[in-house]
Amino acid sequence: MICGHISRRQQDYLNAKGIKQLEAGSIEELAVLNAIPTAEGALAFAINNSPLTLSGSSVLVAGFGRCAKPLARLLKAFGARVTVAARKRKDLALARTLGYRTVEFTDLQANSDKYDFIFNTVPAPVINVKVLQNTHENSLIIDLASSPGGTDFTAAKKLGLKAFLLPGIPGKTAPVTAGKILAEVYAHYIALFMKGGSAYETCR
Repeated sequence: MICGHISRRQQDYLNAKGIKQLEAGSIEELAVLNAIPTAEGALAFAINNSPLTLSGSSVLVAGFGRCAKPLARLLKAFGARVTVAARKRKDLALARTLGYRTVEFTDLQANSDKYDFIFNTVPAPVINVKVLQNTHENSLIIDLASSPGGTDFTAAKKLGLKAFLLPGIPGKTAPVTAGKILAEVYAHYIALFMKGGSAYETCR
């Protein structure tokens, strides 16, 4: 059975029935391939929902993982002034070597008024009320993290800020590409399963 995410209780039930599961959300290969349509979809949303151009704008990318890296690269290609926020010093060091400005999460509150666009990729509450209180009223906040995201949307609404959680971007903005990615990845793991199943289990 192929699915997105299932609970431990559901896993136990299926295992008891002898039904093997493939959780798409746990396949690293799929997440990496989906990072490009996610980044492109995020940029398209930003362009269509802000009176500013990305070119020349000051942009924060929170996180520097598999989704944030291509996003930061595309933003820089558009001419944006990109700042990366990350927890790990090695990620901040890598971001600097790639030509991005950097800021630690502990310093976000003091710097959040500088950004025209904020893109969050961290599935933890990093764009919290303290950060939002200092965010410019005309900033656009786009959260790409898994639901419920890393933005305090209740606080953002109270402060009159534009903040959006964008789940499932690949299938919405690039359905053909997203479909091809799924077909390629699923076919690989189904073939492994048909050969015996042991390798199939390693993708979970």
